[in-house]
Amino acid sequence: MLSLKIKNARESFGWSQRRLAEEAGLSFSYVGMVESGKIQPSLKSLDKLANALKVDPSFLIEKEPGLLPYQFKDHLTLKEKEFIAQQKNKPWITLASELVNEGVTPDEIKDLMKTVLRVRGIKKQK
Repeated sequence: MLSLKIKNARESFGWSQRRLAEEAGLSFSYVGMVESGKIQPSLKSLDKLANALKVDPSFLIEKEPGLLPYQFKDHLTLKEKEFIAQQKNKPWITLASELVNEGVTPDEIKDLMKTVLRVRGIKKQK
């Protein structure tokens, strides 16, 4: 689960493993082994990965899924991926998963996310 969360968060930024390694100050091979599940990161490395991915370290180790459904990867802009990868927006991941189970399409959920981003932007400007 940890390896999938790291990979999913990395991909939400459109980053390669090499880019994540650079952002986290870790070696490329280390990140690859973590993502493949061959090794578990130390607490220090976990913290570096979480900081690079702009998520709380606890998000990476929680037992709940916390994964954006795979179908959405190609449907989101970089801004939307950054939004959903942030720890404070984790409920969106849960909501998206539940909506997929109810038959809502990725494009419909993307439209919903755009509306929320627009409303949040309006509120922040006031």
